[in-house]
Amino acid sequence: MTTTTLLAMTAWLCSPPGRRAARLLTRGWPVTLLAMLLSGAAIAEAAPVAAPSPLAGTWTEIDGPGAARIAPCADTPNLLCAIGLDRRRGSRERVEGAVVLSQITPAGANRWRGRYHDGGQRYGATLRLLDAATVEMKVCILFVCQSARYARTS
Repeated sequence: MTTTTLLAMTAWLCSPPGRRAARLLTRGWPVTLLAMLLSGAAIAEAAPVAAPSPLAGTWTEIDGPGAARIAPCADTPNLLCAIGLDRRRGSRERVEGAVVLSQITPAGANRWRGRYHDGGQRYGATLRLLDAATVEMKVCILFVCQSARYARTS
């Protein structure tokens, strides 16, 4: 958008309402309307980007072999996903590179909800940030729930 267009828009917006209508009728209202729409689009594009989630980063299970990296999902960047990392020695399962949590969305102050992936099954999961370096994940299957705590490694 040019400076001239912005100045014209400012002059139009600052003029009294009666003069606005007269300007629309006498000075090519399609151009004025188009300039208004474009200025709105420019303002929308200049809107601040949302801050990164406090969940983003690499997490390691405190009393277990699990580890994951939480970042925006590849197919839906407005949601978070957790990608499994190479598990520590002592575990027979390998989930490296697989999505272990998907559709992570805010659910309140320091709380998130998502879908836990266990093989072909998906279960509801909740995440609670206990402090800047500790998160608790809770997964429930029917009436049986399990929790695990993870420490931030990066």
